[in-house]
Amino acid sequence: MVLGERCTDIAVDLRGFSVTWRPDDMAELHGRFPEFGPLARALYRAEAELLLADANAMADGSFDGRSADERRSAAFTLLINRFVDTSKIMTTEKATGHDPRGHTASDQKRRTA
Repeated sequence: MVLGERCTDIAVDLRGFSVTWRPDDMAELHGRFPEFGPLARALYRAEAELLLADANAMADGSFDGRSADERRSAAFTLLINRFVDTSKIMTTEKATGHDPRGHTASDQKRRTA
């Protein structure tokens, strides 16, 4: 799960995008996603986290300022970073046979017919 949505559902929405890399190592994302789909909902949750962080920073005097566009960009980056981190964990667990419950094949009892 990433920001309240299943990774597979977010991945389906992300497939509709293409990326163009600019000479300054910035990426341009092209495409559309369903307005009320998993990617949009996760993006709104990421932006909400950033809004809360900005409000807290304003309260303690450490807010440096951020435009709405900068916040949306940061929210998308946050979403993608969490998606990638979660995908790495899922891939690593499957690739190594890791079972988060701590079971290994030798721990499991064999069933006899």
